[in-house]
Amino acid sequence: MDITDLIKKLYGVLPEAAVEPVEAIVEIGGQSIPFLSGAVNWYKFNNINKELTHLSRQINTITDKLILSDNEVFIKQEVFPIILNKILNDEQSEKISVMLNGFEHIIDENILDTDKIFHYYDVLSEMRLSEIVHLTEGYVKPMENARNPYKIKLNPLRINIQKTEEEKERADLERYMDNKLHRLGILQYAKEQTRNRNYRPQDYKDLGSNKKDYKVNIERFEISNFGLRFIEFFYKEDTAE
Repeated sequence: MDITDLIKKLYGVLPEAAVEPVEAIVEIGGQSIPFLSGAVNWYKFNNINKELTHLSRQINTITDKLILSDNEVFIKQEVFPIILNKILNDEQSEKISVMLNGFEHIIDENILDTDKIFHYYDVLSEMRLSEIVHLTEGYVKPMENARNPYKIKLNPLRINIQKTEEEKERADLERYMDNKLHRLGILQYAKEQTRNRNYRPQDYKDLGSNKKDYKVNIERFEISNFGLRFIEFFYKEDTAE
């Protein structure tokens, strides 16, 4: 499976006149992108094709669903070129499976609003693969575990008295990714109160006389409403055993 096979599978049954715009994208992307050298261009398409070889089953599923869709022609003419363009222009070919998840969701839900589709794919384009993993591991899976406690898999307890430099750097990177996801509208601030057990009175004002009742506002991130819709659009639960 390569990019040509992908186009033939998802676009090949349309009239020739309708195929031209997508073939033009591939021709531009594959042969004459003005700001890419031939070597870089070849390397990029080689990575895309390599990734597609692992996604044959997903592509076949999408093809079957598309054939049965009442909006087959519209999706092929108007929506598929959007997804194809994102595949060809993204720096990380590993994100193709996520893009195809979105395409499958579009077919399943009969989403015909191209502006909406552009918005979701534009946000995805700004995310690195590491940020998608961070969103999944740090927010999506805990949310699913809260809804389905029986799915929780306990990890061995690990106690760190003092963080290493590597762990500190990782924590800094996670804060960066949280801030970026917040900027993209996927995360939002949520304030929660917790009882402060070790405060120093000189550090706070207007504590009152009862120290036990003093609570500290802690800001943390949570998934926003837009983030929930974004996850629904692109996220596909792993059903493998």
